[in-house]
Amino acid sequence: MRNLRCQKNVIAYHNESLKELVWAMEASEGNFLVLLAHCNDSLLQDCIRQHLRTISELKIQEIFIDKSDTKLYTFIEAKLINQQASALMVCGLESVIDVDKVLITTNIVRNDFKKFSLPIVLWVNDEVIVKLQRIAPDFYSWTTTTQFAVISDESRKTPEF
Repeated sequence: MRNLRCQKNVIAYHNESLKELVWAMEASEGNFLVLLAHCNDSLLQDCIRQHLRTISELKIQEIFIDKSDTKLYTFIEAKLINQQASALMVCGLESVIDVDKVLITTNIVRNDFKKFSLPIVLWVNDEVIVKLQRIAPDFYSWTTTTQFAVISDESRKTPEF
């Protein structure tokens, strides 16, 4: 496994996607919105999440769903009690043992999510986004997706002049 650090050129490569995600989060402050951050590389995801917290003026709470959890809504609700977050990032859906059950339940209680008056960013990989589209189409229809693609080693190199 390669070692991906938060290099300036990695952030620069994703600058437009970062701006798009931050704009959506900040424009939705105080209102419910579900944003999908689509990224297949956990190290890149860590880098992007770290950078998001530095460039956004929002108080972003980051939570990691437990791999044995089966209800996304109740998990988020429990984590937000007495919190003053103005945005939420949910990580770890790809690690949930029964992600199908989580997504089915999410689709069933989707209207309850509107009670959260903040933007929620769900970090997803290819597998989770496909399952979300297939298993939870009603919930998925509420989302906007920002893509963070892994860049090739060649494009990471600093250009020489």
